[in-house]
Amino acid sequence: MRMAAFLYAVALLLMPLALKPILHSANIAWVHPTLLLGFLSFVLIKTPMKDKRALGVVIYAFLSASVGYFFMAVSPDKESSSLYAVYIEPIRLGLYMIWFWLSVEFLSTRKAFVLRWLAISATIQLALAGYLYLALYDLVPVPDIVGLYLNVYKMRQVVWFGDTPVYRMAGTFIESPPFGLFMFSCLVVFATFLKGGRDVGPQEETARRWAWLGATVAIIGAIASLSDEVLLAVIVFGLSLYFSMRGRATKPWMRKSTEILLGGGLLLGIAAYALPRVIEKWTEAAATKPDEIGTLGEAGGERMFHTRYGLQLLWDNPLAFFTGIGPGRYGDYVVKTGQYPPDVPIQVTPVAWLVEYGAFGTVLILSWLWSITKRAQQTHPVLAIGACVGLIIANIAQGGWQYDVWFLALAFLYCCAARVEKPRLALPR
Repeated sequence: MRMAAFLYAVALLLMPLALKPILHSANIAWVHPTLLLGFLSFVLIKTPMKDKRALGVVIYAFLSASVGYFFMAVSPDKESSSLYAVYIEPIRLGLYMIWFWLSVEFLSTRKAFVLRWLAISATIQLALAGYLYLALYDLVPVPDIVGLYLNVYKMRQVVWFGDTPVYRMAGTFIESPPFGLFMFSCLVVFATFLKGGRDVGPQEETARRWAWLGATVAIIGAIASLSDEVLLAVIVFGLSLYFSMRGRATKPWMRKSTEILLGGGLLLGIAAYALPRVIEKWTEAAATKPDEIGTLGEAGGERMFHTRYGLQLLWDNPLAFFTGIGPGRYGDYVVKTGQYPPDVPIQVTPVAWLVEYGAFGTVLILSWLWSITKRAQQTHPVLAIGACVGLIIANIAQGGWQYDVWFLALAFLYCCAARVEKPRLALPR
C-alpha cells in the first residue's frame, strides 16, 4: 500500500512533464509517466471502479473505434500498424479513466496527501517556468540546447503590445495553453477545497496551508500563460467563486470590501485582455472560406478549417454521425488534403467529440460530466457549475482534450459529495 502511495505521489510530480515532442524527434517511444505509474498504483490497491458512466465512455470508445475502421482504413502515412492506430486512443482514454478512478480513491481516503503533492508539483512547475521565462529575456544563462529551443519558442508564443513583445509562459510544456490548463485545473482543486471542502481529519490545517500555496501558484501560472481560453475559464470560475462566497459575513466589512475590489479588478483586467483577443480570433475564423487552404498555424483559421472538414465528414457519412469515425482517426481523413499530417487533432473539443465519438458518444461524455457536476453541487451549488464549465472552456481549444490534471480536477469535484471514510490505505503521512 505504501508503494502505491509512493507511485501516486511521483505521478503527481510528473504530471507537467511534457517531453513527447522532444522524444518523438529523437525516435524514442513516448510513454506518459503519470499514466504508467497511475496504472501500477491502480493494480496494487485494486481500486474499485465507482463511476460506471466513466466505464461506459471507455467501452463506447472501443466500439466507436471498431466501427470507424470499417469506414476507412488507416492511412499509410502513419508509421504504425493498423491495430495500433485504431485502438491507441481508446486505450489512452482507458488509462486516463483509470487515473480518474485512482484519484477518486486517494481523494476519498486521504485528501491532504493529494493536496500536498499536487501543490509541490505546481510549485516546481512554476519555478521552472519562471526560470525559462527569464531566459526568454536573456536574464539568466541556459544550456545551448535549451537556448535553441527558446529561440524557436519566441517566434510562436509572443503577444505584442504595440512594439513591446510579451512572451507567454509555458514551463516544460511545448506551448502556453497546456501549461495554463495545468495551472487552472490545479486552481479549481485548491480554490474549491479552500472555499469549504470536506473535513480531511487532523491534518486539515496543514492541508489548508498547502492549498493556499497551490492556489497562489496556480493563479499566477494560469494568468502568466496568457492563453485566451484559460483566461476565459479563470473569469467564469472566479465569478462563480465570488457568488458562492458573497453571502459570508464573518469577515470585517473593510477587509471583505478590499478583497472584492481586488478580485473584481483582477477579473476585469483579465477580461479586458482576453475578450478582445477571442473576438479577434473568432473574426479571423469566420472570415475563412470553406475551401480555403493554407490555414496551418492560424489560431482561428486552422480550427475553423478542422471544424468544417470534420462536420463535412459526418454529412458525407450519415451513419458516422451516430457512431463517430473513431477516436483519433480524424488525421486519416484530413491527410488527404495535403495540408496536415495524419496525427493532427481537430483542436476544438466539442467538435472532436461529435466527429470522432458521434452523437451517442458525445451524449455519454456530457452525461458523465453532468453527473460529476450534480455530485459537486451537493456541497458547492454555484461553484460546481463554474468549475465544470471553466474546465471545459480551458480545454476547449487545446491540441487534445485528454490531460491528466484535467481528469484529476474532475475527480476532486466527484469527491465533493462523498462522505469522508476512514482511510483503508496505509498511506504515509
